[in-house]
Amino acid sequence: MSEVVTCETREGVALITVANPPVNALVQPVRAGIDACLTLALEDESVGAIVIGAEGRTFPAGTDVRDFQREADRPRLGEVCARIEASPKPVIAAIHGTAVGGGLELALACHYRLAASGTQFGAPDVMLGVVPTAGGTQRLPRLVGPARALEMLLSGRPVKAKQAERAGLIDKMIRKNVGQAAFGAARNMAKAGQKPRPTRDWTGGFTAPDAYLAIVAARRSALEGPLRAPAKVVDLVEAALLLPFEVGLSMERAAYEDLVHGDQARGLRHAFLAERRSARPPRAAARALDHVVILGQGAEAAWASRACLEAGLPVLLAEPDAPARLALRTRIVADYAADVQAGRLAADDRDRALERLDTGGESVHPAPGGLMLATGEAAAATESLTRAASTAPPGTVLALGAVGADPGAVARATERTGDVLGLVLPPPAHRTGLVELSLPEGAPADLAATGCAFARATDRIPVRLEGAVAGQLCGRLEGALFAAAEVLALTGTPPAAVDGALREAGFAHGPFERADRGWLRPLDAPGGESRLRARMAGAGWSGRAAGQGFYGWGPDGTCHGTPPEVLRLIGALREASRIPAAVTPPAPGEILRRCLIAMANAGARLLSEGVVKRPSDVDVAAIHGLGLPRWLGGPMAMADGLGLLHVRNLMRAWAGSGDLSLALWTPDPLFGELLRTGRDFGDLNG
Repeated sequence: MSEVVTCETREGVALITVANPPVNALVQPVRAGIDACLTLALEDESVGAIVIGAEGRTFPAGTDVRDFQREADRPRLGEVCARIEASPKPVIAAIHGTAVGGGLELALACHYRLAASGTQFGAPDVMLGVVPTAGGTQRLPRLVGPARALEMLLSGRPVKAKQAERAGLIDKMIRKNVGQAAFGAARNMAKAGQKPRPTRDWTGGFTAPDAYLAIVAARRSALEGPLRAPAKVVDLVEAALLLPFEVGLSMERAAYEDLVHGDQARGLRHAFLAERRSARPPRAAARALDHVVILGQGAEAAWASRACLEAGLPVLLAEPDAPARLALRTRIVADYAADVQAGRLAADDRDRALERLDTGGESVHPAPGGLMLATGEAAAATESLTRAASTAPPGTVLALGAVGADPGAVARATERTGDVLGLVLPPPAHRTGLVELSLPEGAPADLAATGCAFARATDRIPVRLEGAVAGQLCGRLEGALFAAAEVLALTGTPPAAVDGALREAGFAHGPFERADRGWLRPLDAPGGESRLRARMAGAGWSGRAAGQGFYGWGPDGTCHGTPPEVLRLIGALREASRIPAAVTPPAPGEILRRCLIAMANAGARLLSEGVVKRPSDVDVAAIHGLGLPRWLGGPMAMADGLGLLHVRNLMRAWAGSGDLSLALWTPDPLFGELLRTGRDFGDLNG
């Protein structure tokens, strides 16, 4: 036994309780403690039944992700689960809080499962690039069937206790004290001499084998993207029906071992830890935040309004010009209608969101407890927020949402140094998952806490920058990304090939498509303003809204590929700039590598300048602000994986390929500093 697991016997029932706060993670001492307590209970002739539960806020919530490399320390969770399932005495799981990952597998190994009404169940393993390792893929489909099992295992989304009860995952949902209910049930079982009910022997999910295999086949055919873990999950759920239980367990263990040390799992683990690090809120209490006032017009104001509306926040449109304000509302309504028609949003959700939208009157008088968010171009947003600050109630958060705007300047101009911050939602704001918070020097702790509270309210991850202009992190990363894409285009790789290589790796959109859609907000791009975009604008090819950019666009928004005249313009610019064409076209993997290394170099510059504190913040911004796939871990994690010396050597070689790329590929001195001290970017995360 150990201090993190206790065991007591009452009225013929052994009560095994995990006490490893904050989430009762199933680390090695906990596994060993459960195993030791189980041995005592099985050897005690006075014990007729066993209850496994936990103190604190939750049933064991899986294994600490940082402990993945040590999970093999005995006993493994699979070994503990096998002993529980093989117990000749019935074992009841008393579940509350969140039973996810290894916690779910522990519950599945018990013979009976009771859960408190607020409990949630989940299998997020695939989100970390692995599969369950303690029988989850074999026991879950036996209880709930293939459709529910695959949904849980592939999506990672939690299932509430009531849904779990209906699906057969638990025996009963308990509205009062689940620990007392489990003890009472176990006491009755002990008195009655009730036998165990091993999940491995349960066949409720196998009653229609042909339908089972058809569901598996449909999910397999629907898989897409480069991730390996989902395909293995489907194979394992199929094996649960077709193969003996022990063979399925062996397959599951082999699949886990194959995945856990791979690049995808490493990248996803890094992304998970980076997200958790960035989302950690300040200790200060946040201010009240019960509505948002939007200053500005156009696409960014519409996107920001939607982001707030869909988070349940009332939104007041405060653009002084009445026709522009009504046009903004019309645009928001039209955007919602398009999403409903495309099936991306339910009509009821649209209607509820629009009920929270207030177009305002001739003048706007914000109420206390709000946040004013100025959108648009930097100069216009700065002016509108400075003007609005004079009438905003004390304590109102005054937020600059424009890339390149300076919250410190507004704070000084308005003499409201405790209320002003940069708060940028990368475009399109209603679809991205990041908030860039730029805090002026001397900003109070409650201002940062309120920015983080806004991020939580809108289901976003905050990244905090100190003393920086608004939107500088994503702006400079995107500037480097587009600069790398431009160099590739000017050396002979068509825009569609660049975008296609990034989409193949899991990017939602490539940089040329983002430019056409009006989502590109580059800041301080290496080498200065894009020559290619300037030539395109001069020709009137400004993107989707104009019907032509790097791609041709139909009236319905359909992309028709890159027009020949655009390819001719790129070729002419290449000749005028005396940029040599590539001897052979780069492969998709090489295109991806160059784009990521460009972003890593920009990230190193941001770190050197003190704009960001941690390399992992750069990775979070790239993933949730620019659509980088999580499995890559982010540009800084990728640079560590390739090796900093190798990355620096590559950049030095690429820097000689023309004046356009010299600034892009000149390694930041931080690379040399880390190499001299034998460290990498991961060592700077703390």
